[in-house]
Amino acid sequence: MPRREVAEPLAVKVGARIRDLRDERGLSINTLGKASGVSKGALSSIERGLVLITLPTIAALANALGVSAADLVTFPEDSELDAIAECLRTMPDAAQQQIMRAIREAYKDSLPSKSK
Repeated sequence: MPRREVAEPLAVKVGARIRDLRDERGLSINTLGKASGVSKGALSSIERGLVLITLPTIAALANALGVSAADLVTFPEDSELDAIAECLRTMPDAAQQQIMRAIREAYKDSLPSKSK
């Protein structure tokens, strides 16, 4: 991942999102780096938006953070749908399941069926 002198705006947003999720879990850069296989220096640069992150790195960081890769590129401040997704992500599992049952019931004719 080549380092940039000037941060790219989207990379800054992704980096800030990663930092927020890391802080939410009480993880240091060093701890997240070890868990994801991303060096401390590279992770610091990612969080500051100085590198364009690759998909394998997004997947490794998401896995280490215990979230989906989509959660790293979801910006609740940008859209109502992203804000709803963030709200769901932080809810207890039972509440998520209750909401999903209600959505499935309300939109049963237009949602794809769950594969078993």
